[in-house]
This record gives sequence, structure tokens and C-alpha cells, in this order.
Amino acid sequence: MPAAAPRRYHDYLKAAFNARPAGMFVAPNWIGIGVFGLLGLLNPGFWLLGAGLEAGYLFTLANSSRFRKVVDAGDGSSSEPGEAARIAALRDVLPPQDGQRYRDFIAKCRRTAHFLPDNVALHDTLAHVSWLFLQLLHSRLTVSRLLAAASAEEQAEGTLASRLAKLEQRLSATDLHPDLRRSLEATRGIMRERLQAHSDTAAKLGYIDAELSRLEEQTSLLHDRAQLDRDAPALSSSIERVSAGITGATQWMSREKELLGDLGGSFDIPPSTAIYEAGN
Repeated sequence: MPAAAPRRYHDYLKAAFNARPAGMFVAPNWIGIGVFGLLGLLNPGFWLLGAGLEAGYLFTLANSSRFRKVVDAGDGSSSEPGEAARIAALRDVLPPQDGQRYRDFIAKCRRTAHFLPDNVALHDTLAHVSWLFLQLLHSRLTVSRLLAAASAEEQAEGTLASRLAKLEQRLSATDLHPDLRRSLEATRGIMRERLQAHSDTAAKLGYIDAELSRLEEQTSLLHDRAQLDRDAPALSSSIERVSAGITGATQWMSREKELLGDLGGSFDIPPSTAIYEAGN
């Protein structure tokens, strides 16, 4: 497929004009235009003020590198897959149990967003945490497959630990030919490295499981805060804690990118529209 033509500045201005934060049914820019339009009927000075605010808003958003990346990622005509395809590609390969876990998580995010339709910080956080949750589920599938392959090999050939013990016993003999001893020692080194690799992989699975549980608990807390506290400091504090947790998890996945493979886009940039609003 040929690459899409480079975007013009007009395209980003248009996207900024119609930008709708996750969970909002109307673009906030439209609301602002309507408000200043009505105020201008009372005092024409509000039209001038509104025009200045509108120009500043569009200029700032259209020149934001992150906003541009989000707009580019969501373009279905791009050479890169659109965000719906990115989400579906990860979601559709999940085993049934993980797929249901993901749907339950998304449903809670959607309910939380609808409690506070105008809280942009909350919506952005939910979009990001939903994207991270899906990536972690897919990462869990990748790591689980590696461990399953190692387990199948051990069932067929015996555990690495038992084979290593037999090799150690053989090396304890004093009458081994030097060439044979060197070969067996090299094999022992390889087996020890493999044991460590299996242990490291199991630890990665443990980390992923812990992060998934943490995100579920934090999202439940956001859900509770959105119902009870609304704009209270407790809600803002909860949002900040979730954001801090996102940073740690995305840094870990970036370090493990060689193991985890392609997860359909940047670890730290969520889809432009709420992933929890996508079909699932």
C-alpha cells in the first residue's frame, strides 16, 4: 500500500477544531464557540475575546507533537494501521479468559468516564490505562507461551534441573578424557544459563500479573472516586497515582520490547479516542 501523503498544517487545525476528549459527546471547542457566541449578543466584546481564545487554542493544539502523533496514528489511510486495527489486532488473539477480563476492564472504564463527562484528565488517564492493560494482556500471552514451550520440552526430555544434576554427577568422575570434560563443562554452562533464563521469564510473568491486578484495583478506585468525590482533591490524587504507575509499566515494556515484540504502536501514547469507547 502506498504511503499517505504528508499532512498539511490545515489537517491538524481541522483535527484540533473537532477534537473530542475520550468520553465526551461534543467537542469542547464547539461548546466554547457557542458560549462566546451567545455572550457576544449581550456584549460584542466577547466575540473579540472568543476569537482570540479560539486562535490560541487551535495554534497550541495543532503544534503539539503528541497531538500530531495521535492524529497520524488514527488516520485509516495511513501506511500504519489505524487505531481500531491496532486495538483489534491485540484484542482478538487473547484467549477467552483474558478476553473477558479485558472486556470487564473496558466496561468499568466506560462507566467511570460517563460519571464525569467533562473531566479531561480522567478521560485521558482511562484511555492510557486501557491501552496499557491491553498491551500487558498481550505481553502475558507472549511470556506464557514461552514458558509453556519450555515446559513441553521438559516433559519430553526431563527437567533442566534433573538433567543438570546428572551432568554434574558425570563431571564428578576423575577419569574423564580432557576433551570430553571440556565439552561437558560447556554444556553445563549452557544449561545453567537456560535455567536462569527460565527463572527470569517466570519473574516477568509474575510482574505482568502484578501490574494487571494493580491496574484493575486503581481503576476500581477511580470508579469509586468518580462517583463519590467528583472534583475533590482525592480524585485528582488518584489520577496522579495511576499516571505514575503507567510510567513505570511503559518503561518496563520498552526495556522488554525485544521479548514482547510489536504491540501495535508506542507504549506511552494511547489511541486518540478512548480505547474504552471502541467496539469490544
